[in-house]
Amino acid sequence: LIRSPSPARLLILGTMRDTAPDRSQELTSLVADAYRLPNVHRIELGGLDAADIAAYLTAHGGVDDSHVGEAALLLGEQTGGNPFFVRELWRDLERQGGFHALRSGTFSAPRSVHDTLESRIRSFAAADRDCLELAAVLGDAFEVGDVAAASGYSRGQVMQALDQAGEYGLIAYDRDSGTFKFQHALVRQALQEALSPSRSATLHARLAEVIEPRSASQPLLAPLLARLYDGAKALGYDDERLRHLTSAAVQAQRSLAHAEAAALWERAARVPSADHAVADQRLLAAADSHPPAG
Repeated sequence: LIRSPSPARLLILGTMRDTAPDRSQELTSLVADAYRLPNVHRIELGGLDAADIAAYLTAHGGVDDSHVGEAALLLGEQTGGNPFFVRELWRDLERQGGFHALRSGTFSAPRSVHDTLESRIRSFAAADRDCLELAAVLGDAFEVGDVAAASGYSRGQVMQALDQAGEYGLIAYDRDSGTFKFQHALVRQALQEALSPSRSATLHARLAEVIEPRSASQPLLAPLLARLYDGAKALGYDDERLRHLTSAAVQAQRSLAHAEAAALWERAARVPSADHAVADQRLLAAADSHPPAG
């Protein structure tokens, strides 16, 4: 139709994904050829920005006007502005408390996001999936060396796995910091939630053991190690959990992150201990952090 020499009052609108598995060489060549023709225009669609998400929430309803801006920013952080993720997460959050559930950060990834992610990575080799799961446990941003050390694969193998994840629109490379990061926090969350309890505990433990030797010279690793050892609590590690949770709580207090400090002290109080007085001291420290947090 677009190559026809006959003039016509006709608009043809086509859409395509430029990430795997939808992208193909045949489709890429077709679009490139069509773009050379007159009156053919290509429009790249990016993610929704905070203003777009705020407009969606306002039109959709359910958020107080005074909270729309904050809700839009939080949704953008979780979804990277992906319209599908924005819609699905907000629909799911409305059943869990809406804005208050979003602000608390205690929500789960919607089932529709889990299904979409699984359909994308179903073809991944076992090694590639291992690397992606380890990266998800590490955090939104991560270093190749940590994934390689915990997985037992070479850095080259890990890079290949991350390159494939990048082709599928899951991972991006930050040239400024030299680290990789997940395109959407929601994708990382869905990957973590799909892990069985034993698999999750094992991956948390492997990563903690890899990073632990650096903690003496890099005290700011305490929050990460506290989270990793906490995720491995089914395997023990009580001493390590307590040490890093305490260190992370003290750091949070010094940074005036009182709400975070209270949560860390409470987690430390739940670590099994023969000395109940020590556990009580942690609870009192949490109690001291709540008033300034409020």
